[in-house]
Amino acid sequence: MPKLTGIKLKFIRESLKLDRKIFSDFFGINVRRYEEYETGRRCMNIQTLRHIADKLDISIDFLMCRSDFIILDNEKDIMKRIANRIKLS
Repeated sequence: MPKLTGIKLKFIRESLKLDRKIFSDFFGINVRRYEEYETGRRCMNIQTLRHIADKLDISIDFLMCRSDFIILDNEKDIMKRIANRIKLS
């Protein structure tokens, strides 16, 4: 599960053309720790998972690979919403 969650985070980050430092700063997470999450070397606890999902305004189910809503929904609108949230922080 951590590897798939990391793949989803990486997909979002790269779709927004952001580096790991900017993305991890948005979450308030150390960049090395974030890299461990993204590469699947470390599992997120439920609080971190919820925090990231809330900051991105996406479901925990998507991050845990229980939903593919980002593909089923309008992907461009979702990415635009996430990009705006990052710019405002």
